[in-house]
Amino acid sequence: MKKEFEKQKDSSYIEGILSLEAVFETGSRTVEKIFISREKDFENDRKFRRLRNYITKNSTPLEFCDSDFFNTNAIGSTHGGVMAQVGNRKTTQLKELLENSKGFAVLLEGIEDPYNFGYSVRSLYAAGADSLILTPRNWMSAAGVCIRASAGTSEKISCAVCDNYKELGNLAKQLGYTIYCAVEPCEDSISIYKAEFKKPMILVIGGEKRGISASLMECCDRRITIEYGTDNFSNALTTAASSAVIGFEILRREK
Repeated sequence: MKKEFEKQKDSSYIEGILSLEAVFETGSRTVEKIFISREKDFENDRKFRRLRNYITKNSTPLEFCDSDFFNTNAIGSTHGGVMAQVGNRKTTQLKELLENSKGFAVLLEGIEDPYNFGYSVRSLYAAGADSLILTPRNWMSAAGVCIRASAGTSEKISCAVCDNYKELGNLAKQLGYTIYCAVEPCEDSISIYKAEFKKPMILVIGGEKRGISASLMECCDRRITIEYGTDNFSNALTTAASSAVIGFEILRREK
């Protein structure tokens, strides 16, 4: 089993039937090869029968492996005897993404580990976000961790890569988007409980250590902040926690 620092490296391996099903269902990545444990009895496993149908339909290469393969390549012990090698996450053009969005796009910047990234995507997708804007260096390359941490939502949400924030700002204005940046309390920020959220919107959340870059902040239309219940709490929430709090506050306003 991989050590902690190895889990955060780029990897094309994904683990478990549910992760693999998410990729097959969405077509988000190519599935290059599937590895099945010789030591597992899948004969009466309904989930595996569904997976078999995907394998047959897509003519995906299959290899039966011993425990050494899984011990060497698996991130954890919950793979259930199923792993796969997959390609890069497929993306669309930024303009196409925003034109086809239902109005709730998100951009996550400066997140330092794939678990935090995956948990954030999971919460935002559950709250109604339908589009994800990726930075050129993003955790989609750590496929195994990202898919599992996000419960497969990293494969279900539409994605585009943005390498030019000025272009993003111009495109957002052209298409009528409001860009909201989550920041620490400051003179021109407003509480998420008092802010008016207008769709179509792009919600920007930065990593708890790096925050949002200056070039991205220049595109911001509204600065929003999370109010804390403890006055002397000076630390930032994790990106995953901030994503859940803000995402579901936006959802609450629509109910």
